[in-house]
Amino acid sequence: MKGHTQSIAIGAGKGGVGKSTVTVNVALALLAEGARVGILDADLYGPSIGKMVALEHPLREEDGYIIPAQGLGLFVVSLAHFSLGEQATIVRAPIANQIIGEFLHQVLWPELDFLLIDFPPGTGDVQLTLMQQAALAGAILVTTPQEVALLDVTKAHAMFQAMQVPVLGIVENMSYFEEGGERYYPLGQGGGRRFCQQHQLRLLGEIPLDKAVSACSDEGSSLLAKHPKAVASDVFTQVAKGLQQGLLQGKSSPVSIKKMTSLDELFIEWNDGMQSRYPWGELQQQCPCQRCRHKKQNASKELRPLVKVKNILSVGNYALRIEFEQGCSQGIYSFELLRKLSKVLL
Repeated sequence: MKGHTQSIAIGAGKGGVGKSTVTVNVALALLAEGARVGILDADLYGPSIGKMVALEHPLREEDGYIIPAQGLGLFVVSLAHFSLGEQATIVRAPIANQIIGEFLHQVLWPELDFLLIDFPPGTGDVQLTLMQQAALAGAILVTTPQEVALLDVTKAHAMFQAMQVPVLGIVENMSYFEEGGERYYPLGQGGGRRFCQQHQLRLLGEIPLDKAVSACSDEGSSLLAKHPKAVASDVFTQVAKGLQQGLLQGKSSPVSIKKMTSLDELFIEWNDGMQSRYPWGELQQQCPCQRCRHKKQNASKELRPLVKVKNILSVGNYALRIEFEQGCSQGIYSFELLRKLSKVLL
């Protein structure tokens, strides 16, 4: 990707809450405000965004790269655009991770303001790969009002927190419907609002049950263009504005890096002002991978320090991977671990 694209995860922790519907309509609301928007449909086991966006230009491949499809003014990549038949429903995790890697690194996106990533349900390996390989500016969580949905959203919230991805807010979908001037709550009332109060999050919007929303999704048409005065259109616009406000007002985590340099050692200045120095050999001796931890527990001698480093790679928003010229390079050094090691390696 070029420019200053902000990648936003749209997650839920479970399926069936309308996550893809929220993704498409928030994308359209951002588009209506003048933003250039892309959608990455990472829900490999149930890719539906390919149907929700009527295409004007199909996805294509060029010189080994993927050129996004275009429709409704959006740029879109989805597994649904590939001729895989029923295979998408039976993709094993290693293959799914490979596909996700290709989507993240082999797509020639144009200059975008926002890339919305429709996360698959769950909190497993594919989600971890997305958070490690995509530099996420934030996440929006989608729920429905009932407690069963909120249980899974709680897990998703914990996952994003652990990976240092700011949660920008909650969208409660299928909140209510109106008939005869009365409002009804078939799935319960206020679940999303209570969740926000418990976790100090912002409720970005409560989307009503509206047949226009599902009809536009089935047709691949724009709700905001066809029904600009619908309550749902207004709520999606509010969500898009809340997303942007959340990004502008977001505070950096105290465990994130302000500045990093590396010559004979790794030097980190943290956002809270703390400074840390790590000699390469001593840092490798603290490798957190399971194999090295097992060796340290059972070795009679300390491992010989290796002081040459080839590369330092970012792992999502929460860690570094250090490639040493010799010895183990498998460890993922979380920022939390590096903060702890800074006191040990003084």
